[in-house]
Amino acid sequence: MRRLLRILLTAATALSLVLFLTLVVMCVRSYPRGGYAQRDRLEGRYSTGAYSVSSYLGGIRWESVPDFPAKQRITAPAGTASGESLSTQVYQPFPGIIWAEHWLTQSIGASPPTMWVERRDGRVDYWLPITLTLIMPSIWLGLWFRRRRKWRQVRRGTCPTCGYDLRATPERCPECGTIPEFE
Repeated sequence: MRRLLRILLTAATALSLVLFLTLVVMCVRSYPRGGYAQRDRLEGRYSTGAYSVSSYLGGIRWESVPDFPAKQRITAPAGTASGESLSTQVYQPFPGIIWAEHWLTQSIGASPPTMWVERRDGRVDYWLPITLTLIMPSIWLGLWFRRRRKWRQVRRGTCPTCGYDLRATPERCPECGTIPEFE
């Protein structure tokens, strides 16, 4: 079971390192020429609008514009001025992540004002996913150093707890009382 967990941890670490290197390359390439790589949604039978994703100035930026029939209509709050206005609500749940909803409010005559989402956009700075992809390799590296230290101590014939020389008494450490496990 431990061997299987070690293999899974190593595979997850390798995948995380590949993702880390990909993100670093994307981050570096986004700066010099302001790389704008746009991906548009294909208009199809179940289309709910268009979106674009771009790598620009150290972050991944996206924008989505719903089709007119798919716009979410809600009744505007009381006290909203009549006419047409555009408002924006910005969310920033963590540093490095930001997104915004742009609302269009419209009222005609005495009817209650109606609001709908005109556009959504956001940005994730590259430093956030780069940092997250380094968590798994750092755990793997810490476990590897611990295994290596224990293996060296067992190979040298010292106690894994305190480092006392166990050549004279290999069954129990006279210093701390630990019973060493020789593999």
